[in-house]
Amino acid sequence: MKFLANFDTELETRVVQKYIELYGKDNILCIHRAKIFWVFKCLLPGIAMLALLLVAILIGSRDSGDETLNGIKSLLSFIFGAIVIFVGGVKLLKKYFDYKMDFCVVTPQEVVAYNQTGLLNRSSRTIDADKIKTVTDDGAGFLQSLFNYGGITFLSEWDQAGGWDIRLYYVQDVNTTKNIVRNLIEPHLQKHSLKQHEPQNH
Repeated sequence: MKFLANFDTELETRVVQKYIELYGKDNILCIHRAKIFWVFKCLLPGIAMLALLLVAILIGSRDSGDETLNGIKSLLSFIFGAIVIFVGGVKLLKKYFDYKMDFCVVTPQEVVAYNQTGLLNRSSRTIDADKIKTVTDDGAGFLQSLFNYGGITFLSEWDQAGGWDIRLYYVQDVNTTKNIVRNLIEPHLQKHSLKQHEPQNH
């Protein structure tokens, strides 16, 4: 459903369908964030936020025997709770958007990453496959190994000049995903590899 110009919940479906029509289903890879991202960034922080609210309610509702003090405590608890709900809620909503609406499509000709940063903001970044020099992965940490996720980076030929790259985080089964990606754009990676090993003419 398209609520606003930059908040389109059907964007991924249309984008993937467009590339399937261009390159075929077997030549398309759509990468999402791993489910562990939702656990780490949404579920656990949400539980922590509810715990803080519960503490604030318990403190604010506790009778101290002084009516004035009770009123102050209730007011402070309400203010604290409102801050937790507003600040925590905005952050949780942003992370939920990251989980549900961020995606990257890899084709034999390009890599396109979409990033939903809120109700009003969405960005995309594209690298032509023939500009990609390397595809690297990062999955060496303890939690990454335990839950089988990691990051993938597409480095373009302009990266040393301050450049153009695409970095994906919390990719499930990162090694397998990287291998699929490399197979899709392998001819372009081979071209860059050969170019790097060409003898230099002086």
